[in-house]
This record gives sequence, structure tokens and C-alpha cells, in this order.
Amino acid sequence: YMATLLAVGKKHHIDFSKPWNQLTDEAKILALEGSGNEEHEVEWKYKRRNREGTHSFKGTWNGLLHLVNEEYLRKAHDKRGESLLPIMKKESCILCQGSRINKRALGFKVLDATIDEWRKKPVSELAVFLKKVLGIFRVCVWCLMNPPGDCIPKIPRT
Repeated sequence: YMATLLAVGKKHHIDFSKPWNQLTDEAKILALEGSGNEEHEVEWKYKRRNREGTHSFKGTWNGLLHLVNEEYLRKAHDKRGESLLPIMKKESCILCQGSRINKRALGFKVLDATIDEWRKKPVSELAVFLKKVLGIFRVCVWCLMNPPGDCIPKIPRT
């Protein structure tokens, strides 16, 4: 797997031989979450007892998180799975508290609410709030779920 990660790094101009704390956030995400369907040319040298050579293939990189989860699922049915439980627990990020919104974006407020607070509100509540506060927002649920101009109630716009 490390040969695949190194090949991914080479393709993306990332040196994965650096310590983790010296990698960029983008490099860490690529290492952890993978590169999607992108194919990589992977090659590594091996030496086993009296045999040595080079192995090469084309493949995708699904990320270290996928590999750990796959290993856990493979071992979960017996006692070996217990050894992986400490790293399989679900925790929220200490920076974004699980919102998946970066620190800079979380710092902005619109009408005294952060983007994270806005995203947690139901659409109907947002519409009512904006209508009261701004006096310019008129919308119905049908309009939100259908193409423009297909509004059945035909609410007049002000």
C-alpha cells in the first residue's frame, strides 16, 4: 500500500516520505481519503528469501482510512477486531466540531449566525426568519423543490 501512496504522491508532486506534521492539509486529505477513480502506475522492488524482483500494476488509491476500515471489517468477527477499536471510534474534529467547515468560514456571521448554524436550520424556518428580518424573501416549499416558474401557488413577488 505504501508503494501506491508514494506513486500517488509522485503524480501530485507530494513527498509522502516527509513526517505527517510537515505535510500540507491537501496532502493529508489525499493520503487519508484517497484519489477517487484516478489510476496510478505503481512499482516496487521486493525481496523474499531467495527471490527478488519488481512488481508493477495500475490501480486506484482509496486512502488510509479505507484500508483501516477494510482491515477492521475483515477482523471484526473475531477477537482481532477488538485491537482496532481504539482507532475506530467516532469523534468530532476539535476545530470544526464536525461541521466540515473550515475555521475561516466558521468565523463569519450573517444576521448573528454562523454558516454552520444556518445549515442546521430547517428550510421553512430560514424562509420565515428571512421574510421577517429582511422583508424581501418570499418563498414556498414547492418553489424550493421544483424548477423556477413551476410554482403552483403563484406567490406574488414583492
